[in-house]
Amino acid sequence: MAQSVTVFIVEGSPSVRECLADLISEEGPARIIGYADKAADAMREIVAQHPDVTLVDISLRDGSGVDLLASIKRRCPATTAVVLSNEAQPPMRSRCRHRGVDHFFDVTIDIGEVVALLRRLAQRGAGGATG
Repeated sequence: MAQSVTVFIVEGSPSVRECLADLISEEGPARIIGYADKAADAMREIVAQHPDVTLVDISLRDGSGVDLLASIKRRCPATTAVVLSNEAQPPMRSRCRHRGVDHFFDVTIDIGEVVALLRRLAQRGAGGATG
């Protein structure tokens, strides 16, 4: 039986954040436990809440989503680090992999894959990198 996966969203655009939250809440076995639009706020909340999945855009108002995810993986290694961005070129994907990102999705074409990932994680018992 699938468990609920906890998700923290870090996204600067309120409309994108709302769309993601609606999609995840409606389509997947997930529970959104928080939002942030700045790296500093996100780090504080993620360390406090330990979500199963952290979903981050690369471009944040106060820093790099890639750097944020690398910090998150150091402090909360069990969280599955996911990038969802329109900056999906191979060099960026490679940079993300080298910084500890578990999954990278192109927001313009892969949005459904995020829900599929959450379903797989729920089936496996949530959290942890799946490759």
